[in-house]
Amino acid sequence: MAESVALPPYYRSSAGHVAQSEVDIPAYTSHPSVGEERLSRPTSGPGQPHPQSQYHGEFVRTVGRITLTLKNQPPDALIPTYAPGELVTGSIRVHAPENVTEVVLKVLGRMELATTHGGRRRDIVKASYTAWNNDLRFHCPPSIPFSFIFPSTFADEEHPDIQHDLPPTIIVRPPETYTIQIYKRTHANQFISAKCTYNMSVLVSTALHPRLTGLWRGEKSLDVPLHIRVKSAPSRPIMPDPRLLSTVKSAPEEWRQIVCELGPHLRGRAHCNLFIPASQMYGLDDQIPVHLQVSGPINALRILLHPSCPRSRMSLADFIATAPTAQSDSQAQSHSPSRSSSGSLPDPAPSASRRASLLSEWTSTSGPPARQDLLAVRVHLLRRVHIALGGQVPVCRDVCLGLGKLVVLPPPMDHGEKGAGASAQIDWAGEVRVLPRSAGGGFAVGVNANGEVLPPSTPTATQQPEPGTALDRIATFSSGALWVEDMIVVSIPQWDVEHRHPVRFVSDTWVDDVGWGYGAEGLAA
Repeated sequence: MAESVALPPYYRSSAGHVAQSEVDIPAYTSHPSVGEERLSRPTSGPGQPHPQSQYHGEFVRTVGRITLTLKNQPPDALIPTYAPGELVTGSIRVHAPENVTEVVLKVLGRMELATTHGGRRRDIVKASYTAWNNDLRFHCPPSIPFSFIFPSTFADEEHPDIQHDLPPTIIVRPPETYTIQIYKRTHANQFISAKCTYNMSVLVSTALHPRLTGLWRGEKSLDVPLHIRVKSAPSRPIMPDPRLLSTVKSAPEEWRQIVCELGPHLRGRAHCNLFIPASQMYGLDDQIPVHLQVSGPINALRILLHPSCPRSRMSLADFIATAPTAQSDSQAQSHSPSRSSSGSLPDPAPSASRRASLLSEWTSTSGPPARQDLLAVRVHLLRRVHIALGGQVPVCRDVCLGLGKLVVLPPPMDHGEKGAGASAQIDWAGEVRVLPRSAGGGFAVGVNANGEVLPPSTPTATQQPEPGTALDRIATFSSGALWVEDMIVVSIPQWDVEHRHPVRFVSDTWVDDVGWGYGAEGLAA
């Protein structure tokens, strides 16, 4: 006869009549046991448990007779770092605590924004915690432990029922000049200044005698700046093999194809595709593999590899087709060039007068066409900082985060001599990443005399921001009136094409499980 199996009886902790030997509650732990592994772990966010720090060091600051100790900090940390919603633990030690009547811990966060339309300053965090008082007429202990969860949101100033995520500690100072030059187009760079700072204070109130609180003596304080850093990791890793051609057939889901918009004169004749890792969410220290593929008539493609190719190898039609139009030239002088929703500049066919001018240039006897404004095909990372004050039109500023390194791949084996009107394809492979420690608060990007895009210049001593507040060390975020968006940009100046595709940067890099059940490095940070 088969043995019957029954479920164990339900056990309530208040049921004292149930013997311990009758039912045993298994011990619970959030970490996998031997032979188990965690398949996934959600990143920190609204509704998720507060993140935990992977560090076990202590930050200690002493001012006068007050000592503040903050736990779970990196070794030799100069400034304590926390994430919104993280558990803050530590202790306050007061030397000679006999006359202490109250110990209060305060946290203050302030956002200061300024644009060409004005400025605004407001407190986004204003919390107070009483660590100890003498209501029970006891003497103040020499060490007072405390713990609290750091706020993660703040109320909108105009609509208090709307909550925004706390911004990270950030300082964006205005550049020395207000003109930005990209690919020899000059645009007015609007004035932007942003500063989000956080501070923790310990206030110790004393009296002549702890039992005579009415005889107030004074208040001593200790202030510590804080770095708030939003911690998160990509939802999936970047493939170990960064080569598109060797992985696109076996793992097509690992790549995202982006179709870049071309001008009307090239539409239907040429095509441009950018391939990037499919997650479109990358760590600030990730090396992002990219693959650029351009196809079209050979004569139109040749100028991409040989900007100064002689006119004998380039047809008049292709020379006119790839020439900047009069409208593009006029837009280059405007304050804000109009773009389509896809991010490319409108590029209509040249007018009759423009074609006559190009024909004169083509038939001149001075050698190759005078096209010295041609630059190399490139991929770079662009960050746009937005500030919107009081319902006004947002003011933004562009900052170059990093330049891609591209290498032209050799043509396929079946590639041979083709006629001038035949079609061909050019492939570039490489990588792009955020340049570390660029220009502190974020300065405008420019080009040098050779037309090469320059990363932001090194700031002077007076411009150097506090550690950890550089614009290139901060993940993509949105906090009400201040938000940051990131883009990967494909630029083909020979065709007057610039296509922008949105991506997101997070603080940490995905790594395989390294212990304690964490699937990503930043999830425990």
